[in-house]
Amino acid sequence: MLKFEAILIDPSPGEIAERLADAAAAANQRCRTRLLKDDPAKWRKFARQVQAAPEGFDLFRGGKGGVPGTQLVAAWWTDHIGRKHVVLRGRRIEHDDAKLLLDKSELARRPPLWHCYPQYLYQRFLPTAGEPQIDWLAVCGCGAVGTPDALGWMGETCGPCHDRREEAGDDALSENRVGWLHAARNRFAAIAFSRDGTKVAATETHALTTVWDLSGPAAPLTFPPLDEHPGFPMTVAFVGENDGYVAVNGGDPFQLAIHLRSLRPGKDDIVWEVTDGVDDEHVSVQFTPVVDANRMAVCVDDRVRLRTLLAGNGSSTARPLAAVSVMPPATHSAPRYVCPASPSGVQVLDLATLDFLASFAYQPSNQSGHHVYLDHRAVYHEPTRTVIVGRHAELAMYDL
Repeated sequence: MLKFEAILIDPSPGEIAERLADAAAAANQRCRTRLLKDDPAKWRKFARQVQAAPEGFDLFRGGKGGVPGTQLVAAWWTDHIGRKHVVLRGRRIEHDDAKLLLDKSELARRPPLWHCYPQYLYQRFLPTAGEPQIDWLAVCGCGAVGTPDALGWMGETCGPCHDRREEAGDDALSENRVGWLHAARNRFAAIAFSRDGTKVAATETHALTTVWDLSGPAAPLTFPPLDEHPGFPMTVAFVGENDGYVAVNGGDPFQLAIHLRSLRPGKDDIVWEVTDGVDDEHVSVQFTPVVDANRMAVCVDDRVRLRTLLAGNGSSTARPLAAVSVMPPATHSAPRYVCPASPSGVQVLDLATLDFLASFAYQPSNQSGHHVYLDHRAVYHEPTRTVIVGRHAELAMYDL
C-alpha cells in the first residue's frame, strides 16, 4: 500500500534528507510492527550518494524482511540535460506474495530509472542462443517507444514532449495517457473496460470496486465492499445504457447476487438474486455483457442464462454446460460468442440465443479441487475468429 511519493528535481542534500524522514513517518502511519526507524545519519548518507553518482537506488525497510513491514525505496537518475530526478516512495508491504519487494538483491536487478518511473519503463526479452538478452524500453504518452537514450528520455516523457511542455505548458500534453492504475489496498481480482474505451473498472481481492475515467483528470470513483465479510469477486463489467452501471458479483460465497452499481450520483444500486435453479450455496457466479449492453450472460457453475438489465430477475432460455465452468470477460464492444471453460474443455455459444456452436476438449487435469477452475480461461477474439484458451501454464489457440 503506497503511503508516500515525492519526485524531486535537482534537490539539495538537506531537502533529500528531510523528505526521507517524511517518507518514513508517512509509511509507518497507523502501523505497530516492523516500523522503519527515523535515522538522520542514514538519510544524510543517501543524500551524499546522490551527489556522487549519476544514478542509483537504495532500500530501507522495517524489521528483517517479514510482513507486514514498512518499506522505503529511494532512487535517483540523471536525464539528458543533466537534471537529477530523486524519487522517494514509502509503502506498507502487507502480503506474502509481495515479499520480493523487501529483497534488495531482487530489486537491484532493475535499473534506477525503473525505480524512479516504473509506469513508463518495460522489459524486452530478445531471443539469443543462450540466456535471453534483456533491455529496457521507455513508453511515452505520445506513442513513442524506444530505449531511453534513443528517445532522449526526460523522466516522464520523451525529449520532444518535454520541449513541447516547456514551450506551451502542461495542456500541450493533455492527450498523453500513459500511467498506472493503483489498487487502493489489495491486488486486482477482475478488470473491465467500457465499450467506448474511456473508463476502466477493477475489483480488488476484498471486493473494493474502483472506476477510473481515462478521458479526463476526474478522481476515481470508489465503491465500498458489498458486505461485511467480502471474499473474492470474480467478475466486473460495464453494463446498461451508456455503460451507466458497473456490475460486480457478490464477494460472499453464500450471497448469490449480482450488484449493479450506478456511476451517476444519487442513483441506487440494483441487486439481482441469482437463485433460480440453484440448489447449492457453494457455487460461483460469473457474467459477461451481451451484444447491446442491455443483457448479460450469467454463468452459475454448470448452467448459463441470458438476463435483461434493469428488469428484475427476468431471464430467457437457459442452457446447461458440460461441467462447472468459468465465464470469460468480454473482449469486444459487441461480442457475438461466449466461451465458458471447464477443466475438461471449452464450449462456444451464440450470445444472442445461447445456441451451442462448437466445443474443444483437452486432457483432463490431474489436479483436483474447486480452485482448479480458476486456472481455466477462454476468450473469443472477434477480428481473427479465434478462441484463445489459457489453462494453467499453457495457451492454445483454435481457429473457428
